[in-house]
Amino acid sequence: MEFRVYYEDTDAGGVVYHARYLGFFERGRCEFLRERGLSVRELAEKGWIFPVVRMEVDYRAPAVLDDLLRVETEVLEVGKTSFILGQRVVRGEDGKVLVDGRITLVCVGPGMKPRRLPEALLGALSPATEATGVALKASDLYYKYRKDVVNRHSAKFGGKPDPAPFNRDDLYEVLPMMEAVMNELGTNDGRVLNMLEDIMNTEMPRFIESREMVFDCLVETARERLGLNDQ
Repeated sequence: MEFRVYYEDTDAGGVVYHARYLGFFERGRCEFLRERGLSVRELAEKGWIFPVVRMEVDYRAPAVLDDLLRVETEVLEVGKTSFILGQRVVRGEDGKVLVDGRITLVCVGPGMKPRRLPEALLGALSPATEATGVALKASDLYYKYRKDVVNRHSAKFGGKPDPAPFNRDDLYEVLPMMEAVMNELGTNDGRVLNMLEDIMNTEMPRFIESREMVFDCLVETARERLGLNDQ
């Protein structure tokens, strides 16, 4: 979802007021569901409401008047009565992540009593959570990586385009990147995973900094090494 920053969004300092981002996130969530065939209004009319019960937000850089912004939304976790979304506000001009958050929503019915997520919503959320066929854990990796706990819950690589900077030393960045590359290659072979780690840690130039550049570099180099370009 893209939109412009207007005067009404800014504060006395000339930057977007911090609370406005919460509204941006809400619009992004509504459009995220709409794109999957769901209407928040229709769900509410049928007795399903989804209040926010927890929100973790990191403000990284300010947005200013007339900036073109984009809200990106991804599914992080889905439970029986709740789900967690990762959201971020990105500046369209340079792809810089300005704000990112982790939002927990629960499903309630009449009297604000918790109830199970409706099947229609589960169906809409499932493709996003099942998009990757390869699921990796830290013990699958050959190299050891530090854990950036502060940014653990911020949005990670979920596919191109993604011009955000990639931290090749952070476990929480490396895991989703390797999953994406392995899925692109169509393999869950541990030897391929170790090869990808070697490429990233010993061969990939440091000027390759963005997530999409890292993804392309790993995929193309691996295809060449595995002889997939000849198929």
